[in-house]
Amino acid sequence: MNTIATLHCYLLPAKIDFCAPSYYTQHEKAYRFWHQNIQSALQEEKNDDVAKQLGSDLFFENDEMVVLFDDEHPIGLFMFRWINRRFLMNRELSALTHRFPPNLFTSLAEKNLYHIMLMAHLSVHPAWRKSVINAGVSDLLVDFSLRRLLESKGDVLITTTRNNRGTNTLGFRHGAVKY
Repeated sequence: MNTIATLHCYLLPAKIDFCAPSYYTQHEKAYRFWHQNIQSALQEEKNDDVAKQLGSDLFFENDEMVVLFDDEHPIGLFMFRWINRRFLMNRELSALTHRFPPNLFTSLAEKNLYHIMLMAHLSVHPAWRKSVINAGVSDLLVDFSLRRLLESKGDVLITTTRNNRGTNTLGFRHGAVKY
């Protein structure tokens, strides 16, 4: 029986070169879990060509990941990267300019909010979804990610969501606002 009481949470760097050797096994398992689940999500959205060519690039464009393990098996993860928009090269990142409206960043700058935590790739193993175990693993992941934001120099957390999976309502439950 799957129960959240037995889970272990890891905060790992996305780039294995920055990972402590004692966590290489968890890192490799997290990558395989990410690849399988992102590939499956792409296929679900009828992006078969992208799914077939999925490599590690999307994984490594992130800085860190929160990963939940049941024993030695990853069952959920959320990835994020840190971006300081005070610098031109960061303001021109396609990860921001292609995904978010420019007026979002104008509004943040007016409030002197420049250090962004950009979240991506929420993934929960199908056997651990709320519809199966009646507990929110995705809620735990978001809670841990918010804790990471609060202990960092980050000013704001932004992400895009798959509304057909309810990740928008997940965000709203945790205080997110739609821009």
